[in-house]
Amino acid sequence: MIDRVIEDVRTLSFEISPPILEDLGLCPALQWLADHLNKRYGTHIAVAHSLDEPKITKEARTIVFRAVRELSMNAVKYAPESEITIECESDEQIVRIAVIDTGPGFDVLQPPSEEDGVHNFGLLSVEQQVRAIGGRFELISRYGSGTRATITLPLLAVPEEGA
Repeated sequence: MIDRVIEDVRTLSFEISPPILEDLGLCPALQWLADHLNKRYGTHIAVAHSLDEPKITKEARTIVFRAVRELSMNAVKYAPESEITIECESDEQIVRIAVIDTGPGFDVLQPPSEEDGVHNFGLLSVEQQVRAIGGRFELISRYGSGTRATITLPLLAVPEEGA
């Protein structure tokens, strides 16, 4: 039983901070996450991005990865038969990452019942952590229309050469 617990802790540690995040960056780590969840849960998560590695701090990169993991796990759990997409885009000032599913959706304005309160803790944690690094978290969902969770972060100011 102890060996099983040790193995579970190692697996969880690897899943929340895989070496690829540190070695190759956020975009490759998000692709790894999608591939990992597809294999583990038999889902289909696609990653759509057309950006180079976003210029954000190491702390922000880790928080964003963990937030996207939480949001993806929610989609896998509550919308297992839906199409799930992780979209990444940026411009000169911001990076925006969204986790979108075509699942059953829910009412984001309805206060959680005691039973559901535990389920919303992950979303509250994502919002708090994203705000702590200067970002925004937006959640859009309606019954029958799926869910879109979006994280928006400012990019780091990079001094121009010769300045």
